[in-house]
Amino acid sequence: MSLQRRFSLQFGLTAGAGVAAALAAALTVFGMRVDDMSAGLRGNIEGAVERQLRRDGEAVLDRVADEMKEALLDYDAETLGRLARASAGGTFATAIKVYDTHGRALADSAGGATGVANAAPGPLRAITRASGVQRWSEGDQLVAGKAVCIRETCIGAISVAVDGSAVARERAALDSDMDAARSDFFRQALIMGLIALAVISLFAAGVGFLLGKRLTQSLSAAIRGLEQLASGATDVKIDSRDDQLQELSQAVEALAEKLGAARADSDPIIDGLADGLFVATPQGAFTIANPALHTLLGVKPPALLGADAFAAFGVPPAPDAQAFAAAVGAVSRVTLPDGARQPVMVSARVAGSPPDEKVIGVVRDMTELLRAEEELRAATLRAEAADRAKAQFLSVMSHELRTPLNGVLGGAAVLAGTELNPSQQNFVGIVQKSGRALLQMISDVLDLSKAEAGETVVERAPVNLDTVAHEIAASVADAAAAKGLELQVRVQPGAPVVLSDHDKLFQIGQNLADNAVKFTERGRVGIAITHQQRDGEAEITLTVEDTGIGIAPGQQETIFDNFTQADSSARRSQGGAGLGLAITKKLTETMGGAVSVDSKPGEGATFKVSLSAEIDAAATADQPRLPAVRALVIAPGAHERETLAEQLAHAGADATVAASAEEAAALMQAARDSGAPFAMVTHPADLPGLTESGLEAILRPENPAFAVASVVCGPEQPDALALPPYVQPVERTPNAATLLRAAQTALAAAARHAPAPEAAPVAAPKAAAQAPEAAPAAKLGPDDARTVLLAEDNEVNRIVLSAYLRKAGFTCHTAPNGFEAVKLYKETHPKLVLMAATMPVMNGVDAARAIRRYEEDANLTAAPIIGLIPGDREGDREICAAAGMNDHLVKPVKMDQLGAKLDRWTVLFGHGENRAAAS
Repeated sequence: MSLQRRFSLQFGLTAGAGVAAALAAALTVFGMRVDDMSAGLRGNIEGAVERQLRRDGEAVLDRVADEMKEALLDYDAETLGRLARASAGGTFATAIKVYDTHGRALADSAGGATGVANAAPGPLRAITRASGVQRWSEGDQLVAGKAVCIRETCIGAISVAVDGSAVARERAALDSDMDAARSDFFRQALIMGLIALAVISLFAAGVGFLLGKRLTQSLSAAIRGLEQLASGATDVKIDSRDDQLQELSQAVEALAEKLGAARADSDPIIDGLADGLFVATPQGAFTIANPALHTLLGVKPPALLGADAFAAFGVPPAPDAQAFAAAVGAVSRVTLPDGARQPVMVSARVAGSPPDEKVIGVVRDMTELLRAEEELRAATLRAEAADRAKAQFLSVMSHELRTPLNGVLGGAAVLAGTELNPSQQNFVGIVQKSGRALLQMISDVLDLSKAEAGETVVERAPVNLDTVAHEIAASVADAAAAKGLELQVRVQPGAPVVLSDHDKLFQIGQNLADNAVKFTERGRVGIAITHQQRDGEAEITLTVEDTGIGIAPGQQETIFDNFTQADSSARRSQGGAGLGLAITKKLTETMGGAVSVDSKPGEGATFKVSLSAEIDAAATADQPRLPAVRALVIAPGAHERETLAEQLAHAGADATVAASAEEAAALMQAARDSGAPFAMVTHPADLPGLTESGLEAILRPENPAFAVASVVCGPEQPDALALPPYVQPVERTPNAATLLRAAQTALAAAARHAPAPEAAPVAAPKAAAQAPEAAPAAKLGPDDARTVLLAEDNEVNRIVLSAYLRKAGFTCHTAPNGFEAVKLYKETHPKLVLMAATMPVMNGVDAARAIRRYEEDANLTAAPIIGLIPGDREGDREICAAAGMNDHLVKPVKMDQLGAKLDRWTVLFGHGENRAAAS
């Protein structure tokens, strides 16, 4: 029976019972029923729709949280945005947003702004794993969000919004229509009641029919609105006419089907995941398990649905969801049906709240990752073994290559000292030059290998920067002179003594200076050291500049790479392997500094090395000073004049400069006439016009009482020892200490008008020569200091070194190993020992210890022992010194260095200095 007929019958039957009472009762009851039905229906519909939307939104939230975990961990905003859009496009969600731990928006499927700080809504700020799912509304949208965590560490948050605006609009429209219908009903009922009062029950049935029809129309309009909502419409208009009440429930069912279809759309995404995904109850029953999880656990779908998750993961039952998630999260291997142990990584967490609480997890196969890690460990072990083998190979090859080179270079040096015709001298020079080049190549390769392996040890000892700069200049002086280049050296006055590594600082400067000379055909090469001091530290800048070919901008980026030169083509005019700058850069960085280059093609290059070092305050304070006297610096070159003058001025003198002998003579005469004469003069030994200008007569008059203290700058004069004591010779470009000490000696001698103790002349760098390097003759000590014991296992080295020693006037005894050396020492008691560090039977270190024990037991004066070490390996010098050796030479032995060592130690021995004093 339709609602209209039922209402008509009811009103007709009750009309006879009484118009006023019946009508009032009917209206009251009907009004209450309509209110209750409308309120209950509206509440049920709204609650059901909202719960379903939130449940489905949270399902999407759980899924995308697992999908986006890796991208969020990598902070990959692009991938997060793509996943958000893809997930939103495949579901009913209107917006999926991702935030980092600071609340910054990383992705928004709706195209909203990203990268905005503190963009996270309030419920997601400071959210943790324990916070669970947060639910709130934003306008007409229903939003759910939660933290994304890896174990206990949260790496961000995700929110999913579902559009509830359509439901809200339909609810408002439904409320409006229901209110209008109710108001209209009561108005009509009142009218009908008044009419009923007049006509009694005549019109009762008609009134009931009309009222039923009107109510039916309103309910039908609401049903149509819900149907439009179910079909996806956003602009729904309710027409208050038509159909039956039961259609309302059908519309609600259609809406539920629509929402269910939207949820079903997300299933292909879950099924397509490469990792296993599961949802389980707190009691351990799987409710969702994708195909990847079935495959990972070795079963066929849908075997896991409803199965015991505790048994599947091999963990004991847990009392609650949190304990369940923690237990499976600790699983690293699962047992498959065939008994195999499968390595896995499980990430699980709790979603929802009781009674809808669930445990959601992702399971990843770790087989390939573990295999890759094992392969990486094996490759690392192989690489380390290869590095050790390379280091050992280089160490052995260093010794094996240097040993024959010692014979080649030593033999050539001895041969060069014999009577040879010009052609023979030329070929001997070629042998020496080629041998030195090969030796430098070997040293460079070994230095580079040690630097790349991180085996370079930086020493910390007092270093005189002024001395280092002049040593660098001396190392390239011959090459610069051979090319006619002006070699300039300048050290900023007041350079402190610093605690650093002298050898490495010298090697850095030598590499740069050698390159500058090599690539400069005309002009000059400048070497300078400047400094800035603060708080006990010195900021040191070593600068090497030249006027050579320069470096193109594109090559300046690679000039410090291994085996690289500015001109790396087959037509390049300069030799070398291109290792010098690479070694320089690595040594500089090892010392905590930096190297840079500034250059233009054709205009030369400037290399700067900057590093810091602690100042040795005691050694710095001990540097020499001069009294406040007038000093005249004479030099044709402007740079030479300025450098010498600023060093003298910084030491306390009042320095004046002159460019020629004539100018100097005039200045000295004028100063003497004014009553303020110059107390000292510096000038080159080969100063043009020295005699003709009358300057020499002024400087060295017949009456010594009028003599002027003079410092004469090289080259060394053969009669240097015969010079008067107020004339002190030094090298052409002396360092500050040498210059000032010579000045002090000359001033003191001139002040006494009497001979002063002679200062030993300082040899100037050798002038460039095309002739081969002849072995220098060592100065002989007393007659009893001429016996030398040479212990060397290489026969060629023994022949070459013994030939040099005999030519120098020494009596030489040779031994092929340490055992024979100790025996010969006891028999001959030599006055000096040359001991190779590595030898068969007994090595040189053990032999040195044995000799020192013998000397102590026999109460003998210790003879100097000079170790011959195979290269410049770290620690060799310390080992030799600890064994009792006084000094060392690096193989291949250079004859000039050997001569200097023999000269020093025979002189010391001749003065009776023992081993402790000498060392």
